[in-house]
Amino acid sequence: MKKILVPVLFAVVILALSANVSHAQKLYFCEQYKDGQEIGKSDVFTIGSNGGYMTCMIDLRGTGYTIGVSSVDLLIYKITSDGDVYQDTKPFDVQPDWDYIFFDQFYTFYSAGKYKVVCQTKDGSSVATGRVTIKMR
Repeated sequence: MKKILVPVLFAVVILALSANVSHAQKLYFCEQYKDGQEIGKSDVFTIGSNGGYMTCMIDLRGTGYTIGVSSVDLLIYKITSDGDVYQDTKPFDVQPDWDYIFFDQFYTFYSAGKYKVVCQTKDGSSVATGRVTIKMR
């Protein structure tokens, strides 16, 4: 009986943990957010020589949490072989009860590469992190 019970309990714990992972905070990107729809959701975007931008999305739905503050910062880093290189910080006002947020044209990218975007509160607490790849036409 013990030989069967241990694997069954292990499987139950794994399923419970994976259920929680599916409701993690998400930061991701789309071409635009219009009429309640995410258009062109991707983690790779192609821009022209004059630069380009996309919309940054934060999804906390299903986590039991809201953003909980009235302002956040989006920190942009370029990912290089030497580590993450800080590019810019973009501040945004939000409503504390929001759990699904879009930041339209939050930053203009001018060069190809891999980038990391971190949403954090003013006290430095991380809300969510996402990565995006920028390619040039």
